[in-house]
Amino acid sequence: MLDWNRLKPRFRVALHSKEKVHQYELGVALRLFGHLQDADAWEAIVRHSENKDVYIRKAAVDAIVKFGGQKAADALANHSDYFHIAAWGLIRLGDVAVPSVVKVIEAGSVNGDYRYEQMFRSYLTHWDELSSPIDPRVVEAVRKSLEDPTSRVRRKEYHREFLERVAKSKNAPWGEEADGIKARLRTNQKNWASNRAVELRADIGNFGQDNVYLIRSAEAHEIEVDGRRYRVTTGGGKSSMLSRGTAFANLRIRLGKQWESSKDGRPLELSNGEHKIRLVFEVTSEREWPLIVTNSVTINVTEPISAQEELRKVEELRKRNAAMELEELRKLQEAIRKQNSDAEG
Repeated sequence: MLDWNRLKPRFRVALHSKEKVHQYELGVALRLFGHLQDADAWEAIVRHSENKDVYIRKAAVDAIVKFGGQKAADALANHSDYFHIAAWGLIRLGDVAVPSVVKVIEAGSVNGDYRYEQMFRSYLTHWDELSSPIDPRVVEAVRKSLEDPTSRVRRKEYHREFLERVAKSKNAPWGEEADGIKARLRTNQKNWASNRAVELRADIGNFGQDNVYLIRSAEAHEIEVDGRRYRVTTGGGKSSMLSRGTAFANLRIRLGKQWESSKDGRPLELSNGEHKIRLVFEVTSEREWPLIVTNSVTINVTEPISAQEELRKVEELRKRNAAMELEELRKLQEAIRKQNSDAEG
């Protein structure tokens, strides 16, 4: 296994050098320290994220995304020049960066902040690379900006194209809306070995005018498997407000025998083959509220996978990632060799 830490002394010099460093060498340094999430390199990485060289800037943003968290979102949200690079970084950060994305979109309506266009372009350019559905808070911000008659946005073509893409997206359909509330269920894979727990994610968004309350845990609600409802008897918790224009995203659902039939108490057992699954949310308000049912997700339970097979797949992935890193280093060495050759010539 490659020990990336042994490369740190060599590339730390490039990272902190006040003299001009070859862009490929600095790019590898940035990605290395981002991969290792080296806290001592953080300030230098953030500084390089506003480098005039686009290659270096992209490498620095990639490194910031590797760190993740609120600190990374704050660092990218403050960018101005070449914002499209930072915008794609914000999008990749996921939930933690949603408030920052929404602020950029809203700023375009309020004060004509040009960055909103670059945010849209990043979404549209990388649409097929998005790892999860568009957060409903972002969709709602776009819709409000489009419909706002006082908006200072110069062009709204991107708003319309964005909303059209969301509406046509087959990756994350929503369930039927119930009085302004709708939810969706999703998974990043269809096939699940029978000796591995099935994990799903759910989002619920408030697109209506009323605030509602619900327990912010999927296991406090009901799951429907092949038409039969199940509930976790120990599920529960404190209700949280789902105010209008907001959403609870990435609620985790782990299927197993802790789910018991709402009818006869039998534990959930997933036999080999396909199963259709929906999640049923219960929300409360000052008035009676209908159940919120997600879209249906189909999974396929297969024969159990052995520990050896799982380790083999993990090893294949590790080798593939290592080969990519080695290729990057090879290109760096070639670039340095060429630079030295040119200097000698």
